[in-house]
This record gives sequence, C-alpha cells and structure tokens, in this order.
Amino acid sequence: MKFDPQNMIAACTQHHIYWWHKSPLEADAWLRRHLGEQQYQYLFRLRDAYKEKQWFIPELTELLAQAEQDLASYGKHYEPHRPSL
Repeated sequence: MKFDPQNMIAACTQHHIYWWHKSPLEADAWLRRHLGEQQYQYLFRLRDAYKEKQWFIPELTELLAQAEQDLASYGKHYEPHRPSL
C-alpha cells in the first residue's frame, strides 16, 4: 500500500508521528471526512488485498535451497575491500 499514490498524504513529522499514530480514531475520522466514503473504502479494499502471504513447505524448501546456492557462490563473486595499512 505504501507505493499506491492514492494512499499518500503529505504530513510533517509532528502530525505524522505525534498525531496520526498517537490518535488513530481521530485520524480515521479525519481521513474519512477528507477522502470521502468511496475513496476511504477503496483504501480498505486495497489493505485487504495485501494480506500476509502464507508460506508452504515446498516454497520454503525452494527458497532455502536457492539461498544456500547463493551463499556458496558469494565468495566467488565478492572480494571484500581491505585497505592496506
């Protein structure tokens, strides 16, 4: 959701951290008033579309195997910079 332009508002640190996150009910009411009901509902449908992925054993096994291959070849492609003293 963070990359969807319709989910962005400009806010200074004071309002973002110390008002938005500290007063979620008030922030929600403000958002609903300023966006309108249709746009507000769009954001909640968007949020629901990004539910956390459930991982299954075959997918995790494949990811682990790929990570192990990448790690084994890491030293072949990377030479750390060590400044001479």
